[in-house]
Amino acid sequence: MAGDGEQKRVLVLGAGLVTGPLVAYLAKRCQYKVLVASRTLARAEGLCKGLENASARELDVEKEGAEAVLEELTLNADAVISMLPYLFHVKAALIAIRHKRHFLTTSYVSPAMQELDQAAKEAGIVMVNECGLDPGTDHMSAMRVIDSVRARGGHVESFLSICGGLPAPDCNNNPLGYKFSWAPRGVLLASRNQATFKRDGKEVTWGSDNIFSGEEVWNIEELGCELEVYPNRNSLPYIDIYGMQNEKLQTIMRGTFRNKGWSLSIRALIRLGFLSTDEKEVAGLSFAAVTRTLVSAAGGAADAPLRAATAAALELAEDHYVLDNMAWLGLFDEEKKVPAGVNTYLDTVSAAMQSNPAMQFAEGERDLVVMRHKYVAQFPDGKTEDITTTLIDYGIPNGDSSMARTVSYPVAIATRLLLEGKITTTGVLRPITPELYNPILDELEKEFNIVFKDVFTPRQ
Repeated sequence: MAGDGEQKRVLVLGAGLVTGPLVAYLAKRCQYKVLVASRTLARAEGLCKGLENASARELDVEKEGAEAVLEELTLNADAVISMLPYLFHVKAALIAIRHKRHFLTTSYVSPAMQELDQAAKEAGIVMVNECGLDPGTDHMSAMRVIDSVRARGGHVESFLSICGGLPAPDCNNNPLGYKFSWAPRGVLLASRNQATFKRDGKEVTWGSDNIFSGEEVWNIEELGCELEVYPNRNSLPYIDIYGMQNEKLQTIMRGTFRNKGWSLSIRALIRLGFLSTDEKEVAGLSFAAVTRTLVSAAGGAADAPLRAATAAALELAEDHYVLDNMAWLGLFDEEKKVPAGVNTYLDTVSAAMQSNPAMQFAEGERDLVVMRHKYVAQFPDGKTEDITTTLIDYGIPNGDSSMARTVSYPVAIATRLLLEGKITTTGVLRPITPELYNPILDELEKEFNIVFKDVFTPRQ
């Protein structure tokens, strides 16, 4: 561990597509010694290229003997940042606690991570979680407004928080209005989940039919278009996390933005069974054959043309755009085969998406992150205020994506604050206090032009 005046050392676990700005910030801007450990050495080396203070090491945390290596690397660091899949965070966090090293992630606090709170406090270390985009700056920007309402004696009675990563409008050139920087599997898996939220004082749980109805749209004036909105995950824990349990909160929902056309297309895939993770012998079959199997099981006529049978099974007109989108994905293709190794219907769709060039970002294309919060605040004098917080951020063509910038920079800034002794609260934390959210949001705006714009509108 570095002493006073010595060069600080940071261990970054993982070298995913959003990690680049994090490594560059720590190694170049902060002049810390950064070690990137990843199972894909070439990717880690790519992140370190041109950075004098950064180096790479191969580490597969699932391999035998990896824990001993992780112990050694952690011991030689002042802070550990886990950009690994969330399943591995707790393993890395336990080692950090053992060696009394600060620990940070951009992932949700799992129950197992929360259980480490007391151990982290006893070790005198800070464990910052949910410090990326969503989760991350969604909390920070929301709590800055919620705390300002409280400071004026008011409370928030309705809170909606929606975020989405999309192709920039000038790069939105496919009918689903979405592009992947990595394998689509994660997005498809998340689409299987229920959503729970509170609306008008009542707790609501929706399945996929309600979630992907496509009925709710928000006008985003800055983009000149409407975006679909749907709820995700369980919003209810944030009533307590944001300290709103005694504030007469009537509505809270966290959700996702997508371009128009996404929701009904996903709902159709779910209704047909395309998001099933049950193992099936599909490799080598044509995509059309897989679709026909599912359509027949859903009640489509086996002897009808495939598009007509699919339309009937989904109770849609044969010229509906959802059928166009399925055809565009290649799900009616009689020639194209499901790749070897694919053994579920969900992975069949994932393979179709991944093999379609128009669903990948091409050279020179840029992405877009959109976040908007809507609040209704009440005050003791009876006045009501409508408040919005909006982030519109574009990626840099042939440079860092907006997703990489908005995920990486918050945790990078938090790491610097930690190593400069400016975060003193120990234990498992989220960035929901002024100690964390003010300096992070301020630096994002000043140094990186990542700006959360608040608009307060009193009702007449």
